[in-house]
Amino acid sequence: MRPAEFAPEDIIAAGLDLVASGRSVTGFALRQKVGGGNPNRLKTVWDEHQASSVSKPVTQVALPVELLTLLASANESLLNMVNNMAVEMHRTAIEIAESRVAEAMRKASEMTEQAEKEMADAAQTVERLEEALEAEKGRVMKLTTELANEAEYAGRLEIELATLKERMAGAEKGNELVTKVDTLQAQMELLMQNMEPQPTIQPAPAKKKANKPANLPV
Repeated sequence: MRPAEFAPEDIIAAGLDLVASGRSVTGFALRQKVGGGNPNRLKTVWDEHQASSVSKPVTQVALPVELLTLLASANESLLNMVNNMAVEMHRTAIEIAESRVAEAMRKASEMTEQAEKEMADAAQTVERLEEALEAEKGRVMKLTTELANEAEYAGRLEIELATLKERMAGAEKGNELVTKVDTLQAQMELLMQNMEPQPTIQPAPAKKKANKPANLPV
């Protein structure tokens, strides 16, 4: 059985589809695209189409002088227009760049000024804190000195209090001794009074009673 024949138009259409899809046009690719046929014949039909579609060189024809003059004038006008457009675009670009640079410099100046103010404020704050710290150190040193003096004074008071307690203890003992001496002296005086002779008293006409001895103090 002979293979199916396909019209050249179908083969060329298949080749164009392959080119449009970015694939290489081969006999087997054409066979797969058209659904059959001899790959060699399909490739031959495609190659013949490619060869016939190559453009032939155009014969140069001399243009009239008037047309050449008009073309030259048009080229010059077009060149001037392009040149003017380029100059204007360059000038605009420079203006935009200068504007952006000026804006950036302005913002940078503002940021620098703000940073300087903040640094000045921070420096003043640090200075005030340092002064407060020095004052606090001086107050702490003063309090420490006063505390040391108070501690020393308290120590002296403690020593004096201990000495006074010893003296008071001695004084209490002395007072007890003085009290005892006074008591003994009083007892001796009373004893001496009792030992003095009694005056003679005429008794009443009654029976005499013997006098009891006086009680001596212990």
